Parts: sequence; C-alpha cells; structure tokens
Amino acid sequence: SRWVQKSSTPATISGGYFTVSGSTDGVRRYLWHQPLATDDGTVEGKIGTGLNARFLRLMLKSNAANTQYVVLTVNNSSVDLDRVTSESHTALASVSLSPANGDSFRVVFIGTTFQVERRLAASSTWNVIFTFVDSTNAVPTGEGYRYVGIGVERQFFANSGNWDSWSAFDQEI
Repeated sequence: SRWVQKSSTPATISGGYFTVSGSTDGVRRYLWHQPLATDDGTVEGKIGTGLNARFLRLMLKSNAANTQYVVLTVNNSSVDLDRVTSESHTALASVSLSPANGDSFRVVFIGTTFQVERRLAASSTWNVIFTFVDSTNAVPTGEGYRYVGIGVERQFFANSGNWDSWSAFDQEI
C-alpha cells in the first residue's frame, strides 16, 4: 500500500470510502508514503457519507512518525485547525459551521499562512472560511515535516463520517 498506518487501530476502504474499520474506539491515521517536495502545498478531501459529531481529519506538515503535524478536523458542527505534538492538540483557528455530506475542504499552506476553504457539494467554487497566520513560527517546517495524510475516528461507539476522496500536492509559488 502507498498509505502508512500511524495509529494502532486500522481504517479500511468500504464502498469506495475511507472509513473506520472495526468496533474499537480511537483515531485511525494514515500518511501518504511520499512527502511533498516543498513546504508549500494543499491537502483536500471530500466528505462521503455519515457526517456526525465524530471528527474527520486532513493532516499536513507531519513528520514521518506522525508525532508532530497540523490537522484540519471537520464534523457536523465545526471546522478546526490544530497543531499536534505527541497527541496534544493546540488550537490554531476554528469556526462553527454545519458541513454536509459531499462538501469538500482543503488547506492551502504557503509560508506561514494556512488558508482553509470549503466547496459545497453542488458547487465548483472554493470559498475561504478562515485563514491562520503562524506569526510565531510554531509549526515546524523543512524536509522532515512534509508528510500529508488522512484520518477518521470512532468514539463512544459511533463512527465518524468517511472520506470519498483525498488529494495533496505542492503549490507552485
């Protein structure tokens, strides 16, 4: 596989969706096997089905061990951008929002700016929902922090929604 599992519990592809596997609570995290070529890029995902209070994740600027990274989390009431260090989350930016199945989200990260965008299921237009500028350079950069990935979770006996599609690419600036 070109995906590298970074969590103790697995995910699976079912019905064409990246989704929770099994009945064990916990986050399922996977990194793409190849890092981006530069520090500037985009990670995006399209919500499949089953969106609820459990979080879907898009990871960026991760180290290979997936112990330090930035994560966009999406559920049925919010979109959050956090910096994660050894499973400890530090909030960078957040917005209350009610996404729907079929909506797409992406993080465009160039330099110290992280722009979070949403595309409604029935639209071809991306709209900025918030921008975060890392003015203190808290987010690590460089060759060791260019991995990107995806995640889903199961908590309190409920699975998160699932991802229909995912992509990541370098930004040309």
